[in-house]
This record gives sequence, C-alpha cells and structure tokens, in this order.
Amino acid sequence: MKINVLIVEDNEQKYNEIAEIFNKYNANIELSNNVYDSKVKLANKHYDFLLLDINLPYEDGEECSPEAGYRLFKEISSELPMIKKPSEVIIVTAYPELQEKYDIEANKILVSIIKYSYDEQRWREQIENRIKYFIRSKSDSVSQDTETYRIDLAIITAVAVEFDQVYRLMHDTHETKINNDPTIYTVGKFKEGDNVVNVVLAKQHQMGMIAASVLTIKLIQNFRPRYLAMAGIAAGKRGEVNFGDIIVPTEVWDYGSGKIQQEDKKMVTDDTSNYLFKPDPKYLDLDVSFKEIMNKNFNSVLSTIKHSWPGPKPPTELGLITGPIACGSVVVQNEEIIQKFIDPYNRKVKGLDMESYGVFYAVENYIDPKPRVVVCKSVCDFADSEKNDSYQAYAAYTSASFIKYLVLNEL
Repeated sequence: MKINVLIVEDNEQKYNEIAEIFNKYNANIELSNNVYDSKVKLANKHYDFLLLDINLPYEDGEECSPEAGYRLFKEISSELPMIKKPSEVIIVTAYPELQEKYDIEANKILVSIIKYSYDEQRWREQIENRIKYFIRSKSDSVSQDTETYRIDLAIITAVAVEFDQVYRLMHDTHETKINNDPTIYTVGKFKEGDNVVNVVLAKQHQMGMIAASVLTIKLIQNFRPRYLAMAGIAAGKRGEVNFGDIIVPTEVWDYGSGKIQQEDKKMVTDDTSNYLFKPDPKYLDLDVSFKEIMNKNFNSVLSTIKHSWPGPKPPTELGLITGPIACGSVVVQNEEIIQKFIDPYNRKVKGLDMESYGVFYAVENYIDPKPRVVVCKSVCDFADSEKNDSYQAYAAYTSASFIKYLVLNEL
C-alpha cells in the first residue's frame, strides 16, 4: 500500500526526521514550506497524511507567523469544498506555548498536537503508531470489501447498438460516475413480476480484447457484481448458425496468439509470403454451472424473444448455440480467414468476436471473490464479403433479452 503524505514544514531538519519515519512505510512524500503552496497542493490532491507545523510563513520568503499553521488547519477542518480533506492530520510543533494555545481546539475534532524535540523519541513513536494503525485499518477495509458482492449483475457491451438494446430492457435507470474514472455507468433494474435484479451497464470506449479487459476489471472493482455478462453481436460460422442465434461460448480462445516464422529459412527475401503464422491457442472455459444451465430446453423462451422484436426478423427460428468462440483483434470479412487460421485448430467453433477472451481473462485473473461470467453474443453476420448491418439491432436484442431471462429465472 502506497501512503501519500504532505509535510508542511519550513525547518529542513525537522522535515527530514519526519520523512525518515514515513520512508519506512513506502510513502510518497511531498514537502511544502508555506501556507499558500500547501493550499494549492491540498486543492489538487487527496493525501492520506498531513503533517502540519504551526509556526509557518504564509508565502515563500516571508517571515514565520505563530498562527499561520493553525489557520490552515481551521480551513482544512471547515466545510470549504476547495480543499480535499486528508485522512489523517497530525500537528507537530517545537513550541510548547503553541501546543498549549491550540491543543483544546484541535482536540475538539480529535486531532493531536505533538510536541517535537530532536532529543526525544516519544514524538517519533506517536507518529509511527498512527501510521501503523492507518495501514491496518486500510487493509481491513480492503479485505472486508472483497468479501461481499454489492450488485447482482454487471453487463459489458462493446458498441452502441449492444448498449442500447440492454438499456431498453432496464427500469429505474440513472447514470453514475466513479471518482477519477472517465467511464459513465448506467445503474438500473431488470424486473419481471416480483423478481427484481440490480444491474450496472457499461460500454467500452473502443472495440477489442484490451478495452474489454480494462472495463471488466473496472466493473468488478467499482461494483462487486455477483455475475458479469457480456451482451452483444458476433459473426457466426456459416452453416452452423443463423441470423440472431444466441451463442453462449463454452470456451473462448484468442486466435491471434502465436508466432510468425519463416516458411523457408534458407530463402532470403523481403517477400512476406515466405512467412507463416502459427497459432498457439489458449482456451478459457465457461463456468460448469452455466454449462449445466445451457443444457436446458429454452425453445419457448427463444420463441417469445423473437416474436417480441418489433423490427425485421430472419425467417429461421431463434436458436441457442453452445460451443467455442474464436476471439481476435480484427474485424473479419473473409471466410478464408476462418478456414486457414481457425478451423484447423478448432473445427467446432461457432463464431468469432473481438472481446469475449478479454472478458473471460479479466475475470479469471481477478482476486476472489470474483463474479461468475457468461458471454451471450448473437449472430449478425458470417464474417464474409456479404457482411452488413441488417440484423445488428435484432441480434443485439436477442442477446440482451436472453441475459435478462437468465438472471431473472435461472441464476
């Protein structure tokens, strides 16, 4: 744990002694030698510890004033919003008369004024004991935070059409932001009769596995969901699936993982056709409890989902498909890519997308307790030259609707 410390002190020796104590605890220490500079720092950053002298100059180069530090303390402890309140404030003075003068006021908000003396050890022990307590308290807080779930379901989407179809199914929605996090989260509920599930929904800033992993981690860290689902659209393998079919991958793999090597090492040429890509797939599996659920017959549910869509629908019945999904960082519009780089390594593959492996990987490697994760991607094209947007909204809808059904009825 990194401790952020601001020491407001104009005496170099006293500063060095205080800093020496915090350096034992891997602290990030900043120095300010006057009141004005301290207020600027406190306005722009939150500190875990503020070590404050009383006898300070108001500005750099001025003479010290015996009440300057205490006036800064009063501003910090007031309701003024301009200053970010430090978690711990310790006032350290070498002047007994100043300690006596301000001790009663400081104690009203449980802030201690410590008497500094170069020859004594007691003040050092007091500061060190406060540091140790702070670290233990923070560690207990983090430990407790990781033991509980705070929301039922987090849903991650990659593009606007996916986000929109999930959002349409939610109730009581509102946007929320986390400090220092640029992502806007939508919090709401799925409802069906008396069943209510609390949901947080987010959209990636861009497509791809890296963006998916980062957003997955932020959702877990910020909201502690019991379940995490990815909703959206994917390319299906022609002949295996139909438009709108919901693919729930039982395993995902990154088909871009591998190495590029020369086919004929004796041939010296700049021609890239002499180089071959050798995939080295790494598989991540769906949770076994989800696999069991996927064995159920959902025909009536799927029929309801299809017929509730108000727009154009494909002529085929809506299906639920389980099996492997290949995940890569590029949009594929050529069936030869599937035949050359995917089929030889997993002929059972049902579809392709750009995010699922990143979501699975982030959850797999997160600290416990981690959410149970499922991906539901519906088919909107077949990764060939005929790729178009005709069924994107329908596919996004079938995916979102099935996730809603799962969390309300099966989980």
